[in-house]
Amino acid sequence: MRPTNAPSYDEKAYVGKFSFDPETQEFLSAKLSSHHASTIHEFGNSIYNKYIRGIYIKDTQTILIRPYYNPLDENGVFDHKKQYNPELDHQKTWATIHMLTKNGLKPDHKIIIKINNNILKEYIQVFI
Repeated sequence: MRPTNAPSYDEKAYVGKFSFDPETQEFLSAKLSSHHASTIHEFGNSIYNKYIRGIYIKDTQTILIRPYYNPLDENGVFDHKKQYNPELDHQKTWATIHMLTKNGLKPDHKIIIKINNNILKEYIQVFI
């Protein structure tokens, strides 16, 4: 994917990051060299923690998806007691995969879920 307004091909300019809110179906795309937080803050209609964040690595046709974790309470305040919820992560992740499938995900693309920073570094060393 490449932004239509990119003046010339630049490896860091292709659209490689996305943020998706499964509840609202809001999809935000950004170039690979951007930050999810910046894109969500500038263009999103929800807070950062509501989005599933993913990265598309063109060379390996791989989509990396971060686990869903929202440590905020119902008032939007950080709750240090709120733990990772694997069932909620599973629901949000599969809603995201379903959305990608409905929108043209090809059978030869790989998806890796629950990525952490170590896995991420293996795939995008050039951009870190």
